[in-house]
Amino acid sequence: MKRNFTILLILSFALAAFASAQFPVRVPSIDRAKSQPARPTTPQMSSERNAESTATPTSSAARQTTTNRQMVMDDGFTFFDAEPAKGRNPKNTGDIDVGWFLKPSLRLIGTFPENSGFRLVIKKGGKELGKFFCGGWVYKKADDIQLRARRGADEIEDFMQTKPCSNESSPIKEIGQMDVDVLFVDGATDAEKLVRQHKIDVHKLPNIKGPKGSEYPGVAEYLIQRHAEAPFGIMHAGGNYHYGGALAQKPFKYADDASRGTISIHFPITPDKRTYYKTFLRCSANGQKVNLQVDSVDLRRPSSAAYFFESALAQRNDPRFSERITFTYLNAILPLSVGNASGKFNVSGTPGKWECSLVENGEAYRNFRFEVGSDGNIAQHPEQRSGNINLYNKTYLVELEIPAGGSSIDERLLPMPTAGIFYGIPLSTTEGKAAAAKVPKKGIAYPSIPK
Repeated sequence: MKRNFTILLILSFALAAFASAQFPVRVPSIDRAKSQPARPTTPQMSSERNAESTATPTSSAARQTTTNRQMVMDDGFTFFDAEPAKGRNPKNTGDIDVGWFLKPSLRLIGTFPENSGFRLVIKKGGKELGKFFCGGWVYKKADDIQLRARRGADEIEDFMQTKPCSNESSPIKEIGQMDVDVLFVDGATDAEKLVRQHKIDVHKLPNIKGPKGSEYPGVAEYLIQRHAEAPFGIMHAGGNYHYGGALAQKPFKYADDASRGTISIHFPITPDKRTYYKTFLRCSANGQKVNLQVDSVDLRRPSSAAYFFESALAQRNDPRFSERITFTYLNAILPLSVGNASGKFNVSGTPGKWECSLVENGEAYRNFRFEVGSDGNIAQHPEQRSGNINLYNKTYLVELEIPAGGSSIDERLLPMPTAGIFYGIPLSTTEGKAAAAKVPKKGIAYPSIPK
């Protein structure tokens, strides 16, 4: 028995020695420099990094690295709608005009805590006219189950956008030019931070009862003019999202792989009354005509409930006068794509400077230009590269050249070369200012009721 125990003990030591030789156990050395926590990324650091990545105009590869931005407004998403507030007259025989209220749509790029939101402050001549809070709907792509099964997740950025809100309970009577400060409200700490300052121009269109008016003339309509937006459009080239659903809480239009990368343009108009026929695209790249096997354009005008739509009616109860003004947009889905897409011309294979026209019945509605980098991606406009204008990833500012005197789809055009873009953001580049200076004048800028 003792002999057997001795043999087992010898075998145990032998096995231990063999294991030690085959699988040596080492205590890992700690590199203290590498074990330090990562330096936190502040909004300013993020902006500086993005500015560095967009510094080279001729290379669009770096310019596409726009994810992980923090505390950056998506200027193309911003929309302000002025709606009439209604009261009752003393005799309780009908509604009377008591002013207007603001309905905003805002999107802030970055990762934010739940319960965050916006605070809007409306001022005129430095005097505060109103202040109200808008709850935020927070989107985090890590929580998007639907996105996990689809390509293009690298194109998506976290953000927060407004839930439906307004200052309807405290309407404003003043009209004309005023300022709107947009502040971010942190849902975890209630801390506030100014993220954008806008200028809006509110117009009142009266409703007069009877040829000479009446004791209670009726509720006026209001709108915020957008004439300064006319020379600029928003180009989408990602395929997973667009601005058309801004008023609904659906951030992305998930597309099948066949249509991913399709290029579309939203461009603002104050439209004339007409129907649309067959619109096609005519393009050149680097001065050479591009032969598009498919050249048809799907040109759509949105419904009155859609994003970018602002309309108001000036009227008498008299058949001789009723005039409406509308600021809306057309959405042109182009036969172009970034990368291969079914039935589309792949612009990635033709880098350089592109010029295109939207043509119908021999008339060019709009001409526009953009640049494709050597990496096949669309280059950002100088206003984006400078950081003056911020748009969502794979979304680009483009200049729109309007024909002299305006086209047949334009009812009203008012040159406003110094009014900025996206509600008063000053243009900062030579290219942006030159585009704003080319807008022709057409029609009467605003309806007015004759005396």
